[in-house]
Amino acid sequence: MPNELNRFIVHCRNRRESAAFLADLMATPAPFDYGRFTQVNTSNNVGIDFADDLVPADRINESHIAFRVTDEEFDAILARLKKNSFYQDLPGLPMAWRVSGRLTVLPTA
Repeated sequence: MPNELNRFIVHCRNRRESAAFLADLMATPAPFDYGRFTQVNTSNNVGIDFADDLVPADRINESHIAFRVTDEEFDAILARLKKNSFYQDLPGLPMAWRVSGRLTVLPTA
């Protein structure tokens, strides 16, 4: 059987708020509590488990998660970011990336 990623943990300050943000952004089913985690499932069945009590808040490190999306999905995600004021089109900021040829700045909270 080939190796497949099943789930991973994202340490955060508020697991339910963080999971709800990602689920809304990616238009996935609502997150659900699973023991001490709040989980968001991706379209390829990888569980992203948000935890807010395993690591002290001052020890949470920044992480990077990348999703492969179509141009249409990207446009929809970008529209949701703009709707919620999480988008800035400012070249030169440290959190700026070129995504599908477009400049997008994502929140770090």
